[in-house]
Amino acid sequence: MVTSKKGNGEIASALLDHGANVNAKKKDGFTPLMLACIYKEKSTVSVLLKNKPDIDIKENEGKTALMLVAKEGHEDIVEMLLEHGASIDEKSNKGFTALMYASKKGHGNVISVLIQHGSDINAIEDDGFTPLMLAAINEQTDAALVLLKNNAKTDTQNKDGATALGLVCEKSSEDMTRLCRATMRALTPRITMALHLSCLLVLKDVKA
Repeated sequence: MVTSKKGNGEIASALLDHGANVNAKKKDGFTPLMLACIYKEKSTVSVLLKNKPDIDIKENEGKTALMLVAKEGHEDIVEMLLEHGASIDEKSNKGFTALMYASKKGHGNVISVLIQHGSDINAIEDDGFTPLMLAAINEQTDAALVLLKNNAKTDTQNKDGATALGLVCEKSSEDMTRLCRATMRALTPRITMALHLSCLLVLKDVKA
């Protein structure tokens, strides 16, 4: 496999020139590009991309290089992959997109980049969770606010019938108080007054 962890672009280039397989996989399915992306080795990533790897190839859990780097929060490498044609809404074995991984981990800058490039802000994974729900349940306040500012739907229900607002109001941290208020402001007219009052009661308990 091409050396990627240490980020030596010159060595990677030499290996490729001598016939190294740019798409070689480890036992876990990781390719040189995936490793270089995870370790934020831009010079090696650049060399590998010039050699036209299968940019959307998946590791054993169904994650692409874009998903892995979105999960790590490396905004600049996300941009590099997208510029070279990475599929933005490819899904993992669990139905996660790159945007979902970024939302779950709270990487607001990566979320913004993915949305700007057309990622589906309301995509749904296998259990019915949207990026906004994943941000909410993991208490990623800033990430959730970025999604709300970009008009993420607030009333989608997961398989258990929970909405983003319900997931937010189950939490008790001070940060989630701010998010709960922001989510309520973004609610559609179809949400009932009873739901508003329930959330306000939760907020009262948080402040107590």
